[in-house]
Amino acid sequence: IMRKLLIALILLVSYSCLAQDKLPPPKEVPKDYRPFYRDMIKEKKRLDRQLKKEDWDITLDPIAAVHTDIGLRSLAAESNWGKPILLPPAIDQRMTSECTCKVHLKTADTAGAFDHPDLQEGQEKGANYTNSPTLKDIHGHGTHVNGIAVAKDLGLVYSLVKKGLVTHSGIKVLGDQGQSSFNWVANMIGTEDIDNKKRIDNDQDVVINGSFGGGTNKIAVVENALKKSSDLGVMYVFAAGNTGGPVNYPGNSDYGITAGSLDQNLKASSFSSRGPELDNATPGRNIRSTYKNVS
Repeated sequence: IMRKLLIALILLVSYSCLAQDKLPPPKEVPKDYRPFYRDMIKEKKRLDRQLKKEDWDITLDPIAAVHTDIGLRSLAAESNWGKPILLPPAIDQRMTSECTCKVHLKTADTAGAFDHPDLQEGQEKGANYTNSPTLKDIHGHGTHVNGIAVAKDLGLVYSLVKKGLVTHSGIKVLGDQGQSSFNWVANMIGTEDIDNKKRIDNDQDVVINGSFGGGTNKIAVVENALKKSSDLGVMYVFAAGNTGGPVNYPGNSDYGITAGSLDQNLKASSFSSRGPELDNATPGRNIRSTYKNVS
């Protein structure tokens, strides 16, 4: 039972993102942060125009790409409103004391390596499947997503990172502007399965998170790779999307668990994509986590 709980928690937590229903005007963000926030919006609009011309399959939307709060430097006193819902204290205590299975989390996103000091514990070597020259998280989205699960004193399963049961790595499948192609995704899945098989053969479960999507059409080359990987025993969780409309691909794939977003009232976030492909919805609005260039 506890083995299933641990894997389920990692699957559930990985979708959450720091987001609003829409980006607030600068006057509604912390005063000291406003110049940086304005610059982020301006740069995002410029990048959107550039990436649209380049015709990428996947790009991160403004809700995922622009942070609305810079209060992320010290995480020691931080907490997430969703954690006691997903992991009440009594269950948290049981998980920490009773779990014995090993799980490796691969965050397929904008980073092949995490520089944040609160993500060093349990981190293993990652990989890069993009045209970026670096494993580092230039964008920041991957660092944020990974931290929700495993960051020191903040991540949902950090207590099991401390026990050595949960390890994690960054898989860079989104470029430095948050862009990707489905060919990159398919190549990542097939190549990572070499390592995944070794882990599974050594009785370590593998969970791969993908908080990205593009369009609603299923992509054959990715579906084929996901089927082979799932047959191997790898578990996938995908974000439903932030369009407020139908679930994006690969969220609507036949070979993954799909998570939508809930707000603090436990209602579907207005931005969350929705449809019959959803398997669950988890806290996903105004979630605090690690971010790039923070110490």
